[in-house]
Amino acid sequence: MQSRDLGLALMPPLCWGLTFALSKPVVQHFPPLFVMFLVYAAIGIVMAFTHPGTFKTEWPKLLLISALAVTIQGALLFYAVRDVDATTANLVLQTQVPAGVILGWLLVGEKLNSTRVLGTVVALIGVAIVIGLPEKKPPLIPVMMIVLSGFVWAAGQVCARLLSKDSGVMTLKANA
Repeated sequence: MQSRDLGLALMPPLCWGLTFALSKPVVQHFPPLFVMFLVYAAIGIVMAFTHPGTFKTEWPKLLLISALAVTIQGALLFYAVRDVDATTANLVLQTQVPAGVILGWLLVGEKLNSTRVLGTVVALIGVAIVIGLPEKKPPLIPVMMIVLSGFVWAAGQVCARLLSKDSGVMTLKANA
């Protein structure tokens, strides 16, 4: 693997981790929905200039996808981040991957093989350990809000797969 490819592979987790570390103090000072508005407004402005074009997906479907994958998920997550540390929030949010596997199986008919089932079980056990092991356990309601945000995000991804007629970039633009 070339160093450029390795760098590109490391960018998403590094950006995601940095986002959590920076969002904690920001959402303690500003309302979480206002912070989300600023972030997605900036993304929308950049995407409007870098990816011009119209959407193929009908507006009601785009609104459903963005409500689940962005607005509701983000509101639950950023309100919860105010009351738990960023590390716990980031680790608990990993429930979105098993949620995506489960919802893909239930709603789209994706095949569940032993690898996916084992990965889902390991991920859920890991989250249970994170919630249960610290000497000072994180508050239950914010943790449950983060888990719910993961399931809402996964539902948005399933809806995007089922309903969207646009490319991934255009769907991202619509979400912003």
